[in-house]
Amino acid sequence: MGNKRAIMGNLDVQGALPLLQSVFTDQWSGVVRVRSGHRMGTMWLVKGSIVHAILLEGQRKSEGMNAFEQITAWREGVYLLEEGVLPPERTIRVDMPILLDQLLSSDETAVQSPFPVLPNPENRNQLSVVFQTLRERVPGLESLSLTRGATVEATTVADVAERDWLHDQLQVYCHEASTVPEKLYLQQGEHTLLIIKQGTLATVLSACRGTAPEALFWAGEEARRRMLLTNDDSRETEE
Repeated sequence: MGNKRAIMGNLDVQGALPLLQSVFTDQWSGVVRVRSGHRMGTMWLVKGSIVHAILLEGQRKSEGMNAFEQITAWREGVYLLEEGVLPPERTIRVDMPILLDQLLSSDETAVQSPFPVLPNPENRNQLSVVFQTLRERVPGLESLSLTRGATVEATTVADVAERDWLHDQLQVYCHEASTVPEKLYLQQGEHTLLIIKQGTLATVLSACRGTAPEALFWAGEEARRRMLLTNDDSRETEE
């Protein structure tokens, strides 16, 4: 990467980890622009170390470590490296080897976890089927989502306002995947939220405030179990 040029590529199942390992080894300086769907992430490096990051998602903007952690959780998208572009400011002061170790640990946990990621419409439909089954037992359920840190991998939420509310809660409670409790039960206004973590992924259930906690916890565990069974069936079909 010694020549001054722009380099394009695609993210894979390891996300930005291989790319960041490479630029760190080469002591590369410049900007990495990443696009995944409607999300745009920008990371500035100086001599191989991340010094600043910005994430734009619609009207929302995140900066610093919060943005870096979300961008590096993406598993689909394209990136562009531009050498020699200077950062507008410095918001990240964590040593690069520490950041790479954290990313490597998160990646290994995600690979070991049997919990499915649902990137395509067919699997999102499967999530909706599971949700409708749960609502027959727990009518107060409002939505079912699968998240990686603060990033929604799949969701049954269709309403824009409800999506914004869910996004806000994830930003507060799940912006660092490693800090999400195994189970987190929250009451926010008229909503109740349950987050059940497994590895770097989590099942997130939203329900109306009057929903009994034990019913919501049952639904969370049942959702996780049913998605695991769905994932196993899909693998057998592929084989």
